Amino acid sequence: MESFSVMIIGGFTQYKYAWYEPVSAQYSRDFPTCEVCGSPVGPLRWIEPYVVDIKQPRKVGDLLYGAGGPSFVASEKFITLVEDVKLTGVERILTVRIRKMGTTQKGNSYHQPKLYGVDVKHTKTRVEFDKMDVEWSHLPAADYCKNCGPGGGGKNGVWRKIDRVVVDLNTWSGEDLFFPINFAGQVFLSSRAANLIKKANLENVTIIPCEEYSYRFTV
Repeated sequence: MESFSVMIIGGFTQYKYAWYEPVSAQYSRDFPTCEVCGSPVGPLRWIEPYVVDIKQPRKVGDLLYGAGGPSFVASEKFITLVEDVKLTGVERILTVRIRKMGTTQKGNSYHQPKLYGVDVKHTKTRVEFDKMDVEWSHLPAADYCKNCGPGGGGKNGVWRKIDRVVVDLNTWSGEDLFFPINFAGQVFLSSRAANLIKKANLENVTIIPCEEYSYRFTV
């Protein structure tokens, strides 16, 4: 049986690897929506110019976290892996230009790597909240959308804590990388993708099997 994992990229609160910040980010009005209720199920689409600043630039990993750009930013090593083994679920690959490395004069001495923006598909795959030991901040309404909910806000409810993630295998359409429609905050991986990414020894990424993933919002 197929198994799934969550891909975690080191973010703002880790200090070993760099993260990115879009410069004068611009967005189209195009974003993924639920085909049943019309609610947004993903962010606005990043459009040109694809320019970023690299923060904490001393060590740039193979995957970079950021806010307000693509799903994530990646090194040439990651892009080569995607293309060589034909990992599916990558919707767009964008060539990114680095405006500056860090915020100090020392940043000018750091090598500017070749980086790419990566957008991952928002799919119809669902997670099964009723099997995930969920604590809710706001319970789903009785008439929540059965396609993009529960979870995600509004009538679909807002969860506070989960102790594991369960993917509904019957809704998975075979992508190696994907966002589930009712759990859009993390990139999920097929077992094939998880194994290949681990084997590639990519920096600044952690692969957590769904049955071991847990999260609690602290705010």
